Amino acid sequence: MTKENGSLAQKGLAQKGGDGAEAIGRGPLMRLLPLAGMILAAVLVYWQFRDVLTFEALQSGRADLEAFRDAHFWRAIVVFILAYAVIVALSLPGAT
Repeated sequence: MTKENGSLAQKGLAQKGGDGAEAIGRGPLMRLLPLAGMILAAVLVYWQFRDVLTFEALQSGRADLEAFRDAHFWRAIVVFILAYAVIVALSLPGAT
């Protein structure tokens, strides 16, 4: 392919919408598919855990967590620091 043909192809994509979605067969509804998947996952998680995701259950869990923290103060600090370090280490951007 020559340089002229390549630039013509780019111009054609630019005239069709700029991102080339139509050129590879993806319609506008296909762009909403990831959003629909996330909404479906959120609904399924809520439906599965609706008994656990109540204010009373969360208050009880908080009380249990505070009791553990008070009983094992230094262990809780070490676990928090380790969890924080792992989360930060795994949250590097993919471009680096």
